Amino acid sequence: MHVGNVFEIISLIVTIRYYPILKGTFMIWFLPFLLFICSAEFMMKYQWSMLRKPPIGINYLIGIIETSFYGYIFYKSSSHPVLRKSIVCFIPISIISFILSYYADNSSYVYFIPNLIVSGFLLAAIALINMYLIYIDNEESNLIAAPVFWIALGVSLFFSGISLSFSLYNLIRSNHLKLFGLHLYSLIPRLLSIILYSSISIAIILCKHQKKLSSSQS
Repeated sequence: MHVGNVFEIISLIVTIRYYPILKGTFMIWFLPFLLFICSAEFMMKYQWSMLRKPPIGINYLIGIIETSFYGYIFYKSSSHPVLRKSIVCFIPISIISFILSYYADNSSYVYFIPNLIVSGFLLAAIALINMYLIYIDNEESNLIAAPVFWIALGVSLFFSGISLSFSLYNLIRSNHLKLFGLHLYSLIPRLLSIILYSSISIAIILCKHQKKLSSSQS
């Protein structure tokens, strides 16, 4: 278990703690999503350590679920038609590409890495556009009080970092670029997962404060 897994579990615990607050909102889907992520991480470690097999199928499944889930979150959180149409157009293409690549070769990561890079940049772009639209719509209010802002921030940093590190996969391997004994394409996602799941935890907690505020105003 690495430090990123700890923050995944913390985020899951926070979501369970605030589950009653999330009922009736699209944020409720973070609970099954985080349960899946934590379970998938456990399965990957089991497959590596006990079965001595690369968890290629699990990696593909995580890619599909993450792309679908974050696409859904940004679709539901935005009312801007252009962004919504872009999500409806590009997210299914990315998912289909993952599926076709898996059936084309599920014995190596040769097709997975390009899919990971493209889907990562796609999700980062959607998240950044979402952040900009949140800023435009909330010029006179506190931007950091918006839960979706934190989700978009975490997603944009996490997936852009993953895409950049795996874009340099061959360069990193050939030059043995390591830090703390790990290749940079392994280390960077672990560090960025701290930001992603911390951002999700903050977003979940802010949902409680927003609900309190709306209750006091009504």
